[in-house]
Amino acid sequence: MAAPHRAAKRGEPLWCGANNQGATMKAPLGFCVYVLRSESDGDLYIGFTTALEERLRAHHEGSVLSTAPRRPLRILYCELHSRKTDALRRERYLKTTAGKRALRLMLADALSGR
Repeated sequence: MAAPHRAAKRGEPLWCGANNQGATMKAPLGFCVYVLRSESDGDLYIGFTTALEERLRAHHEGSVLSTAPRRPLRILYCELHSRKTDALRRERYLKTTAGKRALRLMLADALSGR
């Protein structure tokens, strides 16, 4: 059985994982790709961070120029990665037409309000 994710302390990467014999195989998951939805216009915002709680706070306070006029925002999706390069590649993909199409399929219920 896999070990549950545990909350990371500020500045510390999230750790998760265990093999099926119960021995922990720790993998730091310090890089997050996330998707926000504007409650005012319904548009999606795709971003990358190493400190999700702080970044969400900045979005909600209006300190992020690209989302400030689109508040309020709601987080719909988050992916954690162990490598920065993988997370940045995923962020770039999700911002493409094909990536946005994939997101809309993956998040169909969340986007429809179900």
